[in-house]
Amino acid sequence: HFRTMADMADEFVEVNQHLVNLKPDDIVRGMEASCEAIAKLRKKCAFVGYDNVPRNKRSPVIAMSQLLRCWNGSANDTPRTGGVSAAQLAEQFTMEDCDQLANFLDCAYTAWGRDPQNYRLWSSLNLTLCMWVYRRIHLTAYSAKTQRVDKELFTKCLMSVSAAELYVAWLMGRGLNTRDLAPAYARLKGLFSGRIESETGK
Repeated sequence: HFRTMADMADEFVEVNQHLVNLKPDDIVRGMEASCEAIAKLRKKCAFVGYDNVPRNKRSPVIAMSQLLRCWNGSANDTPRTGGVSAAQLAEQFTMEDCDQLANFLDCAYTAWGRDPQNYRLWSSLNLTLCMWVYRRIHLTAYSAKTQRVDKELFTKCLMSVSAAELYVAWLMGRGLNTRDLAPAYARLKGLFSGRIESETGK
């Protein structure tokens, strides 16, 4: 017997992860009822789900477990993911994280949408790097010499990323590893810098 649906969901995860190898998204799905920040993010961003294979206009464009890994990895000095389970990431996800991530996702979805040619932009490599930049030029200023970029300009920067056909093509087969991280960042930095300069003259 359970007092709430959230209690039953937690029990489902606890029991079944010992019986079968649950996928990370299955675990987070089971925890959604007891994790207010996860539930709030799902309400704000209907395109986030528990299946990251876009099949039609109603399918999610990104899976929750991947999204949490990318967001957590973008908080590091050097972007990286791994080392933390999906359950831990869900438990550590706060309301502040939810609001900040929802704001980023609003920018990204406005710039990239569900267009098939933009599917690669929702990959872990590009997404984590864009989140890393978002934290450093929108949420806070990277240094005393830099100014924060507002949401509108940040969205325009993401639009420039989607319009860079060579970069989008280059992303095919790339991952968030030491080999691909530096060249991906160099390309993104150039795209962001170019758009900011064209919009502000700086």
